[in-house]
Amino acid sequence: DVSLQGALKALRTERKSNPSSGAWWRHVDPSTAGLSCDGPLGQHWSFSSLRVKMSEYLCLLSHLEALDLAVGCKKEEECLAESVHLGGLGSSLQELRQGRRLVNRAVPQEDLQQAAADLGSD
Repeated sequence: DVSLQGALKALRTERKSNPSSGAWWRHVDPSTAGLSCDGPLGQHWSFSSLRVKMSEYLCLLSHLEALDLAVGCKKEEECLAESVHLGGLGSSLQELRQGRRLVNRAVPQEDLQQAAADLGSD
């Protein structure tokens, strides 16, 4: 997507000085970013669209970096901060490799504490 090129360049600039940051907007001036759109909302609409696209890009990038982190291809300090918080992804992948299945459900805190206590007593 051609409209992302300036923002992707801004993201590379940000990550050179702070690899864990995805704050691409620090290096983009919306008034000079080549964002134009006819209509009453004009540039605001165009920049908002860019922000949504970059949010999607950063989400995908965070997950890819979390996987790289899980398999040892990257170090924590090379990843977006959000990627590091997805660290449970690695243990989930390990479970799947062992033929187990994953279930994601809400559990009351007390049940988790009891389950941990039960595991510790084995």
